[in-house]
Amino acid sequence: MKRMSIMILFLLSLSSFAHCPIDLGKTNLCADITWVDGPYANETSHFQMLFWKRGDAEHRLVSPDYHLDIYSWMIMENGMNHGGPAMNAYEIEEGLFDIQNARFFTHGMNGHWEIRVKLSDDQGEVIVGSQRVPLSSDGNGHGGGHQH
Repeated sequence: MKRMSIMILFLLSLSSFAHCPIDLGKTNLCADITWVDGPYANETSHFQMLFWKRGDAEHRLVSPDYHLDIYSWMIMENGMNHGGPAMNAYEIEEGLFDIQNARFFTHGMNGHWEIRVKLSDDQGEVIVGSQRVPLSSDGNGHGGGHQH
């Protein structure tokens, strides 16, 4: 019985740590994206990004104590990766950022887009995490990300 209790506790502990779609390393933060409108290829999309402490099964929102940059990045099949158009992120409540001007232009290029999160501190240390943008093959978005 004691062995079974330890095993159940272990499995429950793993499940609370397992959900961290965008792992921001030693900051001990996780992030995820909720699509409000999109994602769309070649037109404006709208998403929100949420931050919580790694291991918090309830995902209580927390504001990153870092300089924050959220941007798009195209991973091209030919190996020539590049950034996308600038995005503006506004914190609308603690740990919840709204990005209404995300754009994922393809212009015939083969590859996929990512949303990247860059956190940096005053000493210049940088932590980057990313999540793939779920654009379908016909260029229309099909949602994805975290739902609360």
